[in-house]
Amino acid sequence: MGDDLTSTTTDQRQSEFLVRLAGMHGSEVPPLAPRLLHLAGWLSRLLNDPVLAWWAGGYESLHPRLLSMIEWRLDASAQELSSLGHRVWRLLVEQNLQSPQHAYENRWHSFLQRHKKHGWSPQLLRDFERILQPRLTSARPLSRRSARPSSEWDNLRLAEVVKFDVEFIKRYQPDNLNIPTEILPTIVTILRRGLEKAASLLEDTGTAFWRTETFIPDSVPGSRISMRSTNIFSGL
Repeated sequence: MGDDLTSTTTDQRQSEFLVRLAGMHGSEVPPLAPRLLHLAGWLSRLLNDPVLAWWAGGYESLHPRLLSMIEWRLDASAQELSSLGHRVWRLLVEQNLQSPQHAYENRWHSFLQRHKKHGWSPQLLRDFERILQPRLTSARPLSRRSARPSSEWDNLRLAEVVKFDVEFIKRYQPDNLNIPTEILPTIVTILRRGLEKAASLLEDTGTAFWRTETFIPDSVPGSRISMRSTNIFSGL
């Protein structure tokens, strides 16, 4: 009693102690121990159970081996899953295939250093667009964080299983990027593509309301958009 079935047992090697089926961080994830590998295989056969999607939605990442098993099962059992179940699992897979949030933040700081040293270049513009891509995030619904779904897929709404959101990279300080007039059309095109992808993700997740920051300051003399905003678009 009291064992965490998603992590290794205390009698296994110390190097395996932090290996988990979900919640792993870092670019190098250790392989699953045999016990967890068998458990991952069993879980991958339960995609038709909304409780498993609810569980997976509470983590930023699943172990790559579990994720690959889920992808294989999705392709193999597409006809067996309900439309909502297939949609939720595809979104969870997409979310897991992204780079972690901290990787995006580190990439942004590296981008700023290279921009300051070398200025704009075709390669830097490509990096800028990669960094600016919206990210899909997931969490357990507020009303169900401790209460798992008790119905089948056909009797549930997406928001009752997983709470998806769309985020752009956060800024923690003003960046004051110098954007020359000649590359402004390219920058605007990159921004538009990022917003179009965000709109597509919002539609797929069934999000009807998404709060954005205004580009228009309050109608007060001398007012301006706050540069302390965490929205990257407001500083460009």
